[in-house]
Order: sequence, then C-alpha cells, then structure tokens
Amino acid sequence: MPLIAWPPPKKAQPVTATRQIKLNEFYQLPDCGIKPIIAERNTTLGKLQAPSQRYLYDFRLYQALKDCLTRTSDEVQASLLPLLEQKQRDVQQNWLNLVNTSPEISVALWSRQAYFSAEEDHRFAIQSWKQLSQHSPESAESGKTVETRRLEDSLNNIANAKTPAKIKNDIRIFNQILPRLTDFIAIETAYLDCESHPGHKQKAQYLSNVFNLFFIQKIQPHVGKINAWYYQITPILAQLPLAESRGNWLAPEEHLTFLQQIKEHVTVWQNLFKRCEVAVRTS
Repeated sequence: MPLIAWPPPKKAQPVTATRQIKLNEFYQLPDCGIKPIIAERNTTLGKLQAPSQRYLYDFRLYQALKDCLTRTSDEVQASLLPLLEQKQRDVQQNWLNLVNTSPEISVALWSRQAYFSAEEDHRFAIQSWKQLSQHSPESAESGKTVETRRLEDSLNNIANAKTPAKIKNDIRIFNQILPRLTDFIAIETAYLDCESHPGHKQKAQYLSNVFNLFFIQKIQPHVGKINAWYYQITPILAQLPLAESRGNWLAPEEHLTFLQQIKEHVTVWQNLFKRCEVAVRTS
C-alpha cells in the first residue's frame, strides 16, 4: 500500500468539508471493521459531535481504513485508496476545527475576568496543553496514543485553568497601572535630598520597607510566575494551527512592554535608595 504523507499543518480559518458515503457505496465496502465505524456517524449522537469527538471519530476511521487496506486485495485497495485520502484530509481539517472552534480553547484564550491568584500552580495546565498538541494528526501518526478520555480531560483542564487568558489579563493590568505608579513615585520622591536633610533619609528608609513589603514580597513573585507560565506556554501555542484571530492571543510587544515597565519601576526605586544610601532588604 502506498504511504500517504501528512500535508504541512495549516494556520487557516476552519471550514467543514467531508465526503458523504452513499448507501450503495457503504454496502460495497469490504467487511474489515470499517462499516460499524461509518455507521456511527449516522446516529443521532454521531451527527451532534463536538469538534473533539468529530476529530477522534475521523482519526479512528482513518486508522481503520489503513488497516483494512493491508488485509484486502489489490482491487479493493484501489477502490478504498480515494476514501483513505479523503479521510486523511478530513482528519487534518477536523484537527483545525478542534483547535479553532472548541469552546474549551476559546475560554482558555479569551476569558476576560480571569486573573492569577497567589496560590495557583499551572504546571498541570501546561501539561494538558502539551497533551493536546500530542493529539495532532502528525503526532498520532508517529505513534502517540489518541484517546478520547485523554483528549477530553486535556481540554477540560485547559478550560478550567485559563492559563493564556490569565497571563494576558495580568500583563495588560500591569501595563495599564504600573507606568502611572512609577511616574507617581518618581514625582513624589524627586524632592528628597538625603544628604542635606536627615529627615529625608528617614523617609527613604521608610519607603524601602514599603518597597520590600509590597514589591519584593508580593509583586516580584507574581511577575516571576507570569513570566514563567508565559515562556512555557508560548511555544506550545505556536505549535498549534491556530487561526490568526486566535493565535494573536497576546502580542509579543505587550510582553516586552510588561518587562520594560517592571524594569523602569525598579529603576526608580533603585535610584532613590542609591541617592539616599539606603539598603533594601530582599525578604
């Protein structure tokens, strides 16, 4: 049987396209395990499949057709090969549909009221995104297991954690508020002349305690978590065939602005403490 290579992954808007098997074609199919799978599609549940279920169904049928071709005559192989090629295209298209239309992924990318809490650990969610990418046609064809329960669990974990949405929302909040706070601190501390006024140095020492209590102990660890999850999930999302409307979940410039705003905020504090010769506790 000739090998069929998977086409390069697409990043396009999903569409629905599949070949309908006529009744007379169905009865002419060989008895090698594919008829029961095809018949599932005509049930009520089969017609109401979610994107993930449609993808798993077509992949299972594709694998069954491949197996069938290894156990039939050359004549039957020739008749089944066009169906196999069509089903391969369906699998690829339904993978695009899964990634671009699944409500779980929409929730994970675009929830507007999702923010990180101090106690959250997203390692499990990151692993679920990795498991989702391992269900791609190319990964599955190379030997990775495609399982209904595993895929559905991954999608549910992704939706519950909302990791990309939380990264995006937290970064945008920082980018909106931090510049104003930085400017306020720079203006309010510009008059401090610690060399000429002992009372000014005392105020700078008080501000160093504020900086330690709020920035070092609370904001800095939070920023570290945002960056850690951002750097872990970005390459995973880049591997998925997300349409442009979904793939641009966070512009790279927004993350660079976030890093720059953090740096500028810290610099304002550092300049003050250096000018006033005040040591800052790191814990």
